[in-house]
Amino acid sequence: MVDKGAVKGSPIINPLPSSSEAQLTPEFAACTRWQGQGDDRRGVTTLQVSGLVCAACAPTIERALSQVPGVEWAQVSGSARRAQLRWDPRRCSPPQWVAAVRRAGYGLYADEPQSAQALRTQEHRHTLWRLFVAAFCAMQVMMLATPSYVAAPGELADDLRQLLNWASWVLSLPVMWFSGGPYLLAAWRSLRARHIGMDVPVALALGVTFLGSTVATFDPHGVMGHEVYFDSLTMFLAFLWLGRFLEMRSRHRAVMALEGLSAQLPDHAWRASGRGEFERVRVAQLVCGDVIRVAHGEVLPVDGTLLDASALVEEAVLTGESHPVPRQLGHPLYAGSTNVGRPLQLRVTQSGTDTRYHAVVALMQEALSLRPQVM
Repeated sequence: MVDKGAVKGSPIINPLPSSSEAQLTPEFAACTRWQGQGDDRRGVTTLQVSGLVCAACAPTIERALSQVPGVEWAQVSGSARRAQLRWDPRRCSPPQWVAAVRRAGYGLYADEPQSAQALRTQEHRHTLWRLFVAAFCAMQVMMLATPSYVAAPGELADDLRQLLNWASWVLSLPVMWFSGGPYLLAAWRSLRARHIGMDVPVALALGVTFLGSTVATFDPHGVMGHEVYFDSLTMFLAFLWLGRFLEMRSRHRAVMALEGLSAQLPDHAWRASGRGEFERVRVAQLVCGDVIRVAHGEVLPVDGTLLDASALVEEAVLTGESHPVPRQLGHPLYAGSTNVGRPLQLRVTQSGTDTRYHAVVALMQEALSLRPQVM
């Protein structure tokens, strides 16, 4: 495993892409940063991961990615549902990562707003339905179990008790299949990968409780007795999914705030042409040395040097300072700042992912994808 400090400290250079880099699809190219040059050129890619039940699934995905030839290191954050890996473009490509993670039972997608939004919508719908099934059935099972709790010894007839147990067993079946299925499947994946995660004890508790209660339901005079625990089983799953639902909402809000920050820069800019006029071009077409004009109230799309005598910009996105800051001729201006004065002109010095704004966004994305080191 490569030292992370060495990776972060290495310079990021963007020469012409090699043939293997040119084969990257646009969605994977947009979430890949290139480090080094020549034979030492490496890609660092941030990806979205689907199918995680909890943070304990992350080591399984990391091992699957690390076994792909050419992947030098991989780190998965179970809380953020993101993965980051460093890879050699001469030895591997994105389809190999996707296939390796799929064999492990999970999904891997490019970290782009469209796919991220689709994954969040799917996760929200599945989590809400599983919470609803577990909570609704738990209430019904608890209602059926109430007579056994409140009745004095001998007051509840055996045939009535057996009928209530049968009804509780029937209501517990969809809970185990639909709401408990993801935990059972995740536990099987962990055991198959020879790793005991958090899902294994949960699945063990669910299996023992359900099987023991089922035996007691079918054979109330057997070794398991007549006591059943379907109410505890369904309530346990309902509280598990309630916790996951609340955690999911908090995580989605944080990711959506970050995506909103990433999408704040304009897509087009007014660039000075050779005839002394300004033409509207895409920001991706701007290169160092171009002169652009930014109107009042517009956001600067690139880093540059002020060409006017003075300007007034708001840099709250970068510095947190809400008051406008005056700038003079030759002062640097940064992408993400808002022009709150008269229209200004600047000469482009950094564009695209090389701007300070994108560096801040990249650090925030890295903070979401990396896990803290355990001392």
